Amino acid sequence: MSKLDEIKKALQAATPGPWEVVDIGGIEIARDYKYKDGKHSAYWIAEMYQDEDMDEDQVYADAHLIANSPEWLGFLLDELERLEREYAEERAAHNAHVTELCELGKENRKLLEERDKLIEVLRWYAATENWRLSLTHMLNDRGKRARDILKSIGVTVDVYD
Repeated sequence: MSKLDEIKKALQAATPGPWEVVDIGGIEIARDYKYKDGKHSAYWIAEMYQDEDMDEDQVYADAHLIANSPEWLGFLLDELERLEREYAEERAAHNAHVTELCELGKENRKLLEERDKLIEVLRWYAATENWRLSLTHMLNDRGKRARDILKSIGVTVDVYD
């Protein structure tokens, strides 16, 4: 059993609140305290022990903490669960963004490869040394190199003779 489950189980088993600090000559922690006809009645949770040399303000502070701990622990557990849900949602969104970025990275690499192929064919046609080839060689190419590169990246070109 996890520590959180242990805390939840203890809170569920404890006397339901709200609890309060009651001073009836000694400091008590109680639920449903009433004083009627000179009688104190309550569901008594705890009695705070106080030596003569103990600071009374400290005893009240301790009692206040004990009396409010069920409510405060419940609040903190609820807040922890809310934050865990929020974290899980943020993590899922983050993972979706990472997946999207990976896909965009693949697409970017593909586009860069296609760009490089296009640059290659444009450089071939632009290079002056290729202009010096025999006229027959240039006429025989008739744009084939460009069409081959375009075809390799998924672009078809209609040829009109």
